[in-house]
Amino acid sequence: GAVWVANADDGTVTRIDPGTRKIVQTIGTGTSASDIAVGEGAVWVASGSEGTLLRIDPRTNTVVRTIRLGGPDKLAPEGVYSVVTGDGAVWVGSGSGAVLKIDPATDREVGRVPVGPTPTDIAFGNGELWVVRIGGRVLRIDPAKGALTGAVAAAPYARAIAAGVGGVWVTDATFEGHGLVWRIDPATVTISGGPTTLPTPPAGVATGGGAVWVAGGSSGTVIEIDPASGSTRSIGVGNAPLDVAYGGGELWVTVGTREDSP
Repeated sequence: GAVWVANADDGTVTRIDPGTRKIVQTIGTGTSASDIAVGEGAVWVASGSEGTLLRIDPRTNTVVRTIRLGGPDKLAPEGVYSVVTGDGAVWVGSGSGAVLKIDPATDREVGRVPVGPTPTDIAFGNGELWVVRIGGRVLRIDPAKGALTGAVAAAPYARAIAAGVGGVWVTDATFEGHGLVWRIDPATVTISGGPTTLPTPPAGVATGGGAVWVAGGSSGTVIEIDPASGSTRSIGVGNAPLDVAYGGGELWVTVGTREDSP
């Protein structure tokens, strides 16, 4: 019943009422934010290089737990760069080259799946966990077994990943003034057809309402992709769209200054 926004620069999370489009409350976290997820009865905030996962109770709008995640030797924190919920757990992409499984009943790490170089983004869809890591490799994880079940080399400069509307979608910033979105078949973990070319390097990606949505960064647009035809439509929103989320029949877009764009 809310929209949650992680404000990376000032260490806060904002709760928005989707009906009134007004801020309900801004919650101080005391830490930076690299990602945010909602599920399993809480709001979860990844703190980037600070190595913590924050749990916010949506009933009280307060931080109720700061979960410190140690590296393999448990002596030093490991970066917490992405977070998603699914299959009764909270999943964290860590700087140690692993995806961590957190039990929301105890707020403790109960498993870890090695994935190689740092995961840049993770998503849950089709009953599976999907990871894109530095170097552009996309991995499929069986959440029940906590094991890798497929991998494909997709996007050399992969940035974000989303699962839904018949595929797994990976954004690719080519550093040539434009971008790509690759479609992966969730059943075979293979690239499905050629990529969709975008007029701008992409940022975040989401699925919903029968479409794929991509934040267009410095172009000031959100790009809608028809998954059936691959056709695109650009929607002007101004400045630099950084991320997108779909819920309740609406698309929500976070917008920064052009200096913030990828």
